[in-house]
Amino acid sequence: LRLPGEQTPYMYVRAGISIQSAVAKANRQLLYNIGMMVPFVVFALILAILIGKRSIVDRVKRLQTASQRIAGGDLKARVGDQVAGGELGELGRAFDEMAHTLEENIAELNQSRLLLYKKTVLLEDEITERQVVQEDLADKQQMLESLNRTLEERIEAAVKELRQKDQTMIQQNRLAAMGEMINNIAHQWRQPLNLISLIVQGLPECKDLSQTELDHEVGRIMVVIMHMSQTIDDFRYFFRQDKEKTRFTANQTVAKTVEFIIPSLNDKGINISIIEQTEVCVFGYSNEYAQVLLNILSNATDVLVEKNVTEPRISINIFSADSRSVVTITDNGGGISTDVMPRIFDPYFTTKENMQGTGIGLYMSKIIIEQNMGGSLTARNIEGGVAFRIEV
Repeated sequence: LRLPGEQTPYMYVRAGISIQSAVAKANRQLLYNIGMMVPFVVFALILAILIGKRSIVDRVKRLQTASQRIAGGDLKARVGDQVAGGELGELGRAFDEMAHTLEENIAELNQSRLLLYKKTVLLEDEITERQVVQEDLADKQQMLESLNRTLEERIEAAVKELRQKDQTMIQQNRLAAMGEMINNIAHQWRQPLNLISLIVQGLPECKDLSQTELDHEVGRIMVVIMHMSQTIDDFRYFFRQDKEKTRFTANQTVAKTVEFIIPSLNDKGINISIIEQTEVCVFGYSNEYAQVLLNILSNATDVLVEKNVTEPRISINIFSADSRSVVTITDNGGGISTDVMPRIFDPYFTTKENMQGTGIGLYMSKIIIEQNMGGSLTARNIEGGVAFRIEV
């Protein structure tokens, strides 16, 4: 204790308590406090466990159950509403979105599988159908090959038969032409033979003929005989077959043909004229070309005689057109009827009565000009007659 104003205490007072009693009292108080706190702690712990179980464990278990359902194939499982709130709620919504997307993907996958299955079935059906078609095609191919073989044989036989017919027609045409030629030769020989006959008959009456006069008469006979020999050469010219194409003049061939038949035309009173603008060259078979001319001229002659035409005439025009040779033969025989015109070049077609015509002259003429020489032979009616056009 200190007196007022004094720095130094003047008295000390010491008080004390027993340590054991103080510690014992404190321990009792501590135990009391612990005893009071333990129930609260246990209650709080139980409460925390209950709350945690409800807010976390059960929600996680629901998520687990939903995952197992989806894994088992139940794509309708959803947990968003069951675990709403907090981070687990966000996880639940993400889970539901994943499940929805997975459901759509699987639905699309199933749709794709169904479509693929349908396409596979269609493809299998198509493959099966194609196999059937291929088998059918193979069968038809075999049938076609067999038919082709048969057809080739038939065509070959038909071609062979046609060739034989052509050869027959050619031979018939040549025989008919030879008959025409022989008739022309008869016309050409009649006058020379008459002349020779008159000379021979007159020789006995001229008993006092000098050698000079006799030689003169013999010379006249020899001239006539040479002329007749030339007629034979002309006859051979018309029927000699050409082996190769040659270049010749249409003018000369026409002149030789007309020269050969002019006696027959004169006897029948038929006038014939040739109009030549220039020398026209032809590349082909000269003798066959001459036979064509002779066929057409002979037909024109027959028509003029048959119809007894007044002032009968035949006109031949020779010229070039578009670098090709052209020979036209026209007459005033009245022309060809419209129903007959399309058929005049058909084989075995003839308008001559009493089997006087073979019907192959114009047919063979067309073959010679068009097939053998690459030209054209046509006919058309003109005023008062008909015109044949040979173009090579």
